[in-house]
Amino acid sequence: FISIDYLEQELALYKKASSGFPQLIEKPIMQKGEPLRLELEHFIRCVRNGERPLVGLEEGKNALEVALSILEEIKKSGGQK
Repeated sequence: FISIDYLEQELALYKKASSGFPQLIEKPIMQKGEPLRLELEHFIRCVRNGERPLVGLEEGKNALEVALSILEEIKKSGGQK
């Protein structure tokens, strides 16, 4: 599973060990900064300089489909767990 700490801007990847407890697999180094600003700066570099987007069209489409499916499920459940 993935653990994301938005406040500290850290990411950790874990797997379930044979003991049943999570085992840290990887803790990638993340570029820290205000997320929306970083996203917009990257977008501008892509437009101005022809930089390749970090996320491809198909990946973006898939992420949007997942997000929309989640919203649909929330509506169906009336926001209940």
